[in-house]
Amino acid sequence: MTSISTANPDTVGGGNLPVSVIKISSSQGWVRGDVLKIVSDDIIPEGRPGSSGLESRLGEFVVVRTANGQTITLAGLLREDYSTNVRVAKISEKTFALEGAEFETTAAGLTSNYGSLIYLYRLKNPTVSRVKVVNSSSAVIHFASCFGYSVYDADIAYAVDNPQNSQVGYGVFDNASSYGRVIGGLFRHVRHAYTDDTGRIATNSALTGYGRTYGARIIGGSALNTTSNSWDTHHCSEGTEFISCTATGGLAESTFGQAGFGIRGKNHRVTNGTVLNMDTGVNVFNESGGGETHGTVISNLVVRNAETCAVQVFVHSDGHPKENIMDTEENVTINGLTAVDCGRLINAKNAVVTVRNAEYAVPAGADGVSYDGITTKNSIVRVYNSVLDYSKNTKGTPRPVVAITSTGYTPARQQTFIDGLEVRLSASVAARGPKPFNGVNHEVSGRNIRFDYPFSVMPGDCSASSTMQWSCTAGAGAANADLNSSYVYISSTALKTPFAGVLQSSDLQVIVRAVPGASAYSVAALPAGKVRGQFVTLWMNDTSSGSLTIANGTAARTLFIGGTSKVLKKGMQLRVFWDGTLWRETT
Repeated sequence: MTSISTANPDTVGGGNLPVSVIKISSSQGWVRGDVLKIVSDDIIPEGRPGSSGLESRLGEFVVVRTANGQTITLAGLLREDYSTNVRVAKISEKTFALEGAEFETTAAGLTSNYGSLIYLYRLKNPTVSRVKVVNSSSAVIHFASCFGYSVYDADIAYAVDNPQNSQVGYGVFDNASSYGRVIGGLFRHVRHAYTDDTGRIATNSALTGYGRTYGARIIGGSALNTTSNSWDTHHCSEGTEFISCTATGGLAESTFGQAGFGIRGKNHRVTNGTVLNMDTGVNVFNESGGGETHGTVISNLVVRNAETCAVQVFVHSDGHPKENIMDTEENVTINGLTAVDCGRLINAKNAVVTVRNAEYAVPAGADGVSYDGITTKNSIVRVYNSVLDYSKNTKGTPRPVVAITSTGYTPARQQTFIDGLEVRLSASVAARGPKPFNGVNHEVSGRNIRFDYPFSVMPGDCSASSTMQWSCTAGAGAANADLNSSYVYISSTALKTPFAGVLQSSDLQVIVRAVPGASAYSVAALPAGKVRGQFVTLWMNDTSSGSLTIANGTAARTLFIGGTSKVLKKGMQLRVFWDGTLWRETT
């Protein structure tokens, strides 16, 4: 190839969308509809780093729209950016179909890696249908640089999972292919029912090894008792979608853990998935050596009895080139998640996560165990219209939202945005969990947060920059309980900073009940407000003999009627509002 450009050809229907145009060194006689493969020696940016000059390199399949000598107009835009040793070739029209075959490996054969059992290479629309595999010494069905393969109703009983001996028991293995389809099938005791990868190759290699796995659709498959992540992707792949797939049980036989869906790479989707009795429902992650994972979308997922977590998002972990640096792109978006009897709902580290319409039914629990709804470390987590249901939890420590310390990380803070969160609990649950928000360096911006009953400390641990609007629907009989964000109870030394709770409330009307006991407290200055027009009524407890003195003046950020300091004693009230500069007293 000699050049790549963009054009906007007119169509019969009046469309004018951009397409890519390539120029080649000599005419090849290609015609409309031909499938080409374009490659270059550029490295796949999200890929696992290679070594010794061997890297995963860019490539993709494209379709010819028009051919005019050396000028080839493609039917769409190229997905990748090619610059180094760019080459193109028409793919073979050869195909292959395998139907109804049965395979079995001898006991001796299972002890060594004999490569993939069924290996299909550089084919157009190959098909494997209704094959039965009793056992395999490594990967079972392997597609390399194929365009549009299909697998129907595979029955795979066992594949050896022993990576130390290069035996990787993949059910279906997609290697640099595009638009593959795996429909139905039952995969038992394999490492992954499906996975992909792009090998590491030298520059100027054969075109076969270039390119991401792209656009695979895995539909309606069942994975049972896998030895690692049941349904899996690697870092180089893009756009794989798992649709109505299930994962049930199994014991991990490697260090990579065990999840229903293990997601690495770019723009993958898990849609209408079901996970039962696994360590984790969905694990979105990076490998320690490198690679990136962005753009994952999870929709209508059901996870039951996941020991660790329904959805875990750990990126840039120890050993990664960006170790312990928060990601700058969205790692995962969740819309529709039901988690029942799981260790926690969401666990995020160095990640950017959005959660909509999630419901977490907390298990009955065990003594000495914490049951966390959302756990965040050096992450941004956004939560909308979700439920944390502790109503059947009878043991352990309930902690709806937990921020884990991230000292030494970048930026070393946790940010949580909430719009619509219901926490269902009883008085007995509240008694075992002292506060709903737990942890340090936690910036919370929340509204429409509802609790069935107040914890003893409401709302809990949040940074000074946090603001929340929350309420409790019950618990009026709880002693000194704060039942909503418009009411703040302070006593003893908290009177030295009487507006600290006010700054964490986004309500326009806030009452502060001050209980000084028999002590006298003084405040040299009130803090700057956050909500212009917010009214605060400071009410001194009727039975306290102590006092609270608040200074007047610009330095104190106050403007009191009469121009003097306020000395407040039992039963007295002070009403002020924030004008953007001062807290002004009103009558």
